[in-house]
Formats: sequence, C-alpha cells, structure tokens
Amino acid sequence: MRRLMLVAVTMMVACAFLAEDALAYEIQGVIYSPSGKGIPDVWVELLDDAYGIIKRVRTDGLGRYRFSALAGENDYIIRVLTDGIHLGQERRVETGRDTATAHESTDFHLKRHPEFESSEKPANPSKPPVPSKPSAAASPPATPTGSEAHEVFVQEVPPAARQAYEEGVRLLDKDAANGRLKLKEATELFPTYFAALERQGVECVKAGEWETAAGAVKRAIAVNPRSHVSYYALGVAQYQLKQLPEAGGTLAQMLSMAPNSPNAPFARYYLGMSLVKTGQSDEAERQLRLAKQQGGGLIPSDVHLALAQILSNTNRYAEAAGEIEELLKESPGANDSEHLRQLAAHLRAKAASPSKQP
Repeated sequence: MRRLMLVAVTMMVACAFLAEDALAYEIQGVIYSPSGKGIPDVWVELLDDAYGIIKRVRTDGLGRYRFSALAGENDYIIRVLTDGIHLGQERRVETGRDTATAHESTDFHLKRHPEFESSEKPANPSKPPVPSKPSAAASPPATPTGSEAHEVFVQEVPPAARQAYEEGVRLLDKDAANGRLKLKEATELFPTYFAALERQGVECVKAGEWETAAGAVKRAIAVNPRSHVSYYALGVAQYQLKQLPEAGGTLAQMLSMAPNSPNAPFARYYLGMSLVKTGQSDEAERQLRLAKQQGGGLIPSDVHLALAQILSNTNRYAEAAGEIEELLKESPGANDSEHLRQLAAHLRAKAASPSKQP
C-alpha cells in the first residue's frame, strides 16, 4: 500500500532580525473595511521569515500604515491584527527584487467577523481589543504562507514555548522522534499553543502514533476550530483507531471547510472507507470515486477493492471487474495478483450473464 501522503505544516527556520537603518526601502499601504473605508487604529506588524516581530505600528485616521528604513532584497511578512470586528490577514512581501522602486505598496481588504456582519462598529466601543505585546513571540500560521492574503490565527506565545517549538521543527527532518518530543514540550510550556499542537498531531499521524495524534489535534481544534489540517489529521487518526462514525464526521467537516485542499483526496479516501465499513455504500462510492479522480495514483490501492465490492454487491459486475483490472495495472507484482486475475475473470463472466444471481 502506498505511503500515506499527508500535507503537513511547514515553518521557516529562524533568521536574524533586520536592522532598521540598513537601507531606505519601505512598505506602506491601506487597511480597508468591506465597505472600502480605511480602518483607523488597527495594529499592523512587520515580521521576518521566522515570524519574529521587527516593528509594529497603528494605522492612521485614513487606515494607512508604513514601515520605513528596511533592508532590500528580503522577504517580510505583513500581519494585520484583528480589531475585534474584522478578521486579521497577513501577506508575504519582497523588497528590492525586480523592482525599480524602493517603495512597496500592500493594501489589505479585511472581512468582518461573522458576529459583526451587520455593523462596522464594535459591540462595546469603550473597550477596544488590547493588541499583543511586542516583547512576546507570535505564533506562526499552521500552513505555509504565499503571496496572497489569507485569514490567520494569531497567538502570543511565551518565548520558552516558541523556542521549544522551533527546535522541534528543526529536528523533524533528521531526528523525528526527538522533534516530536520537543513539540510536546512546547505544548506543556504553553498548553493552548495551537501551532505546536497541530504540528505534533500531524507528525504523530505520520509516525503512526494514533492516540497521541488524536489527543493533540483535538486540543488544537479546541483552540482554533477553523483549521482544516487539524480536522484531517484527527479524521485519519480516528479511522486508524477504528472510531469509524467519528472519523466519518470529522472528515466530512474537513471537506466542508477545504474541499480543494491538497489533503482533500485522501480525506475522501478515508471518509469513503469509513462509510464502507459502516454500511453506507452509496455515499462511500461517491467519496471513493472523487478520491480517485482528485488523487489519481497517490490514493492507496485498496480503493479499487472497496469500489469493486460495492459494485459487485449492486450487480455492476463489469465495473467491478474494471476496478480489479485497474488495481492489477497499478500493482502488477502484488502477491495476490493471480487471485485478483481470477476474481476479475469471474466478475466478467457474471457481467456476461446478468440473469444469474450473485
């Protein structure tokens, strides 16, 4: 069986803070509300690739922000913090590459939090949200950052927990077991550390440590219920623990959140297999076919056997034989290949005599 493909969370390693007076590059822009108005008094952060905070400013009365005296030919991350009304965003910005100007203009168009859909005024304007302190380390997002803006989950993380997390991530490639231990240490130092909990769960899924994985991502979901990566890891762990109804519900939730994510084909595979084993063959067939369509040859080969069983049980013998034959093409050296050829031939014979009972 092919190795489980899990799109895991990846983070950049630490790099040096940039000197404020290195070169005269600047990044500026406007933070807009959904109605197109500039939002005043919003905190905007400038971060390096390791998500270390370099500067923090508030927008002016027109929603404008500016970071000046920046080093050129560097990658920065601009993070707009939530004001309690609008959802935060972040975007990666490059300075000094393929540009004739030392000024980068990066605007943000924020979405309102669902609780404030009908108004742009805070529920209690006399108590605006308190911004995070510059001295604390901010938690990086659970997924890699591209050039597009997206909503992020932001936490203030104690330095010791952040250090343990970063050390754990660095260890994963060369010493995965100790890397997972460091991630666990980070969650012990800061029990609601979302990025560490999710990464620990993902890595434990990859290592086959199902109980630990499930526990970690359940805690991650309790902190941030909007991460489809956590739901995917939990669903896989539940499936492997034979918690089939729970796995089905978790994976269905993940797919409703991110139907086109890289993990979606595998989520559909595990959802389909859970449904097969709980007797829900119609929906199982739909999910398994979608898994094949979206994931191609990356999906585990037993998807063909599961579909063949469903098709045979509903007297669609020719289609069932086709699934077995497709499996043989993908795995010609399988130990049971002769048995599979006989099974395909038997199904073809039944297809030629549809009046016969199965």
